[in-house]
Amino acid sequence: MKKNMKLVMSDDQIRELEPKLQNKVFDRYITGYIAFVITILITALNLDVKLRHLNLVVSLLFLSLPPLILLIMLDYRIRIMQNRENSAIRGFAYFVGLGLSLLGFTIFLSNYSFLASILFPISIIGWFLLADFITYHGYKKDSQA
Repeated sequence: MKKNMKLVMSDDQIRELEPKLQNKVFDRYITGYIAFVITILITALNLDVKLRHLNLVVSLLFLSLPPLILLIMLDYRIRIMQNRENSAIRGFAYFVGLGLSLLGFTIFLSNYSFLASILFPISIIGWFLLADFITYHGYKKDSQA
């Protein structure tokens, strides 16, 4: 084990991580989310009770899977093979996959609670905006130092 090894990494050190490690971390997040989508999909398919808009929920969840799976492949090809950080196609696949699945979750939730079906997408958007704000603010602060 190395001496003087820091346990806390700065943002610059995190950005300089090996692209393969970044890809591995991102893959874990996306595969976990895909597993969650598939779990909700299986739950919706095996319900004994007929819910409103169940066909729409199942369709949206099924349609969200290809872009999410494509995202794993694109992330590898863009970060590792092409050594780039960003891609418009990767962002589009992320937006479509996440958007369709969140819309499916919201419609599924509307069968149980009207209030929750309104507050759920608002809270998701709010948390994403908060995370972006914190990330951007931290990035600007580090780049000015």
